[in-house]
Amino acid sequence: MNQKCHLDPKLRKEIRIIDGLIALLLIIVAVYSIVNYNQAKEEITEGVVLYGLIGLGAITIFLELVPQLINPIFAVWAAILAGFNVHIVIIVAILASLAGSIFGFWLGKKFGQKYVCALFEAKTIEKINRFWTKHGRAFVVISAVTPLPYFPLIFGSLNMSWKDFAIYGLIFRVFNFLIFGYLLQFGILGILQ
Repeated sequence: MNQKCHLDPKLRKEIRIIDGLIALLLIIVAVYSIVNYNQAKEEITEGVVLYGLIGLGAITIFLELVPQLINPIFAVWAAILAGFNVHIVIIVAILASLAGSIFGFWLGKKFGQKYVCALFEAKTIEKINRFWTKHGRAFVVISAVTPLPYFPLIFGSLNMSWKDFAIYGLIFRVFNFLIFGYLLQFGILGILQ
């Protein structure tokens, strides 16, 4: 990350206020999704069933773009359980995931540095950079292939290179959809049939 974090104090204050409001909104969404986890999954399932593959694509793009706790694999599973062709579901989910991830990463690259500079002092940014340099790739891989939250927007704001994001984020995210989609279809459902 570029260490040139010389922002006007007034702008820094305004960004911190906006950040506080965004953080409050994200906390509300996180608490809602934890408290009403089953309801949130049901709403995603209903959206996929009602709107089909277009709904699956839209939900996946949204869930990849906006940092939150619900993984888009639930939308994939909802589509498979609703009887959609597993191969088409996985292809749509992968394409939507790539679109949402790339757009989120670009937003992070474009606007994230000012955001990070507004929130943290230079010493804190230096610590974040050291941690990111040491563990960033592993964190991206783990979040891309597990149900943990996956945050392309944040990866971009931490100045990850496009190449590293493609290798450690996008490629492993594709594997996530392949593994969990086919696991449901041919593993879990195959055993139950």
